[in-house]
Amino acid sequence: MPPHPRNHPYVNIGIYLDDADSGDGCLYYVPGTHEKLQDISSLTRNYGWNLPGMVEQAANAGDMLIHDIMVLHGSQPKQAPGCRRTIYIEMRPLAGILQSAVQSTHWAELRKRWMGLVVRRAAPNEWPVEWQDDIPQDLRSDAEEAEAIKSHWEAPIPAHYATPYTDANNTPKGRT
Repeated sequence: MPPHPRNHPYVNIGIYLDDADSGDGCLYYVPGTHEKLQDISSLTRNYGWNLPGMVEQAANAGDMLIHDIMVLHGSQPKQAPGCRRTIYIEMRPLAGILQSAVQSTHWAELRKRWMGLVVRRAAPNEWPVEWQDDIPQDLRSDAEEAEAIKSHWEAPIPAHYATPYTDANNTPKGRT
């Protein structure tokens, strides 16, 4: 749950490759918790997995769940046989990335170049013209741009996690 100053939208998209069934490790979230930073350790210490207002959200393979990245969310371990795979995509606006200063301006510029590769592969009518104004016009080959991005790795935006283990009775165990 990466905190941010709420000046720009930050969105998390979960694409479910497998079913995430109710009662078997599906997503849990607490509506409204994106509006201010939450003390996750204190909440889990006091409530375990039974947070006030928590909603259980099952998903089927192929479903997409979209939420603000600051919504308090998590999932318990899967108990039944089989996989629970989800691809997460985090969307952050360039202005928010630059304002946070978590990553360098160079890193942000490389991400603009990556978007240029995406736009270059799309049909002209698939992207609004005003979006294309922000895309670099001096793109090199896909391989060269990808290598430049890979060679300038930076740590992702910091997130806040609570890691207390809980047992079947929702009692926190040890680590926080």
